[in-house]
Amino acid sequence: MNGHDPDDLPVEVTTAYGHFAMVPELLVNSRVSDAAIRLYAVLALHADRKSSTTFVGYRAIGDLLGKSKRSLMRACAELVEAGAIVVTARTVGGRRTSNLYRLLVMTPPGDKNVTTVGDRNGTTVTRTKGTRKEPSSAELVGAKRIAAVIYDRDKLINFAAVMKLAEKALRAGEPAPRVEAALHAIVDAGRPITGETLRLEIARLRRPANRDSPWEVQ
Repeated sequence: MNGHDPDDLPVEVTTAYGHFAMVPELLVNSRVSDAAIRLYAVLALHADRKSSTTFVGYRAIGDLLGKSKRSLMRACAELVEAGAIVVTARTVGGRRTSNLYRLLVMTPPGDKNVTTVGDRNGTTVTRTKGTRKEPSSAELVGAKRIAAVIYDRDKLINFAAVMKLAEKALRAGEPAPRVEAALHAIVDAGRPITGETLRLEIARLRRPANRDSPWEVQ
């Protein structure tokens, strides 16, 4: 699994063979113990899909894994150190109860695209920077030419905005003639030129064989 993608958060999967829990590849390839990986799998099975949290207790986990509380505490510390989970102590009526475990999206050590931006209620909050492919000189020239052609047809359009949209389409691999044809069709129909209208028009012009790989305006 890719640790960067939010969709890579652990999920419970049900098959004819029973329940399965996904474990991040980064954790499997790390130096944590087998007990820690098994503990993570149990937490993933019990975690809420939306919040990725669970407060299953040591006793229940111990019964499932056949481990003592002390062994589970060591395994838990390994997962925290590996950046796989955050543990928050809970109290009910002033008394300590089971911990709250939050499963995190793991990132490679030293990843420059991930930065810690704060701590919220005991949970480390991170922000992932998107990686953006810079346009080539040919794409810039092509986008400028297309925008100029469309601007000649309708002087009321925003030249810079149309050039930006054309650039994104070209950068995504769309051929220039199709991008230009799509923009002409939008102008002919009297519709506003936006990322959505351009995407839909390109999808309409695309040959059926390529309809399963539409580009998206970022």
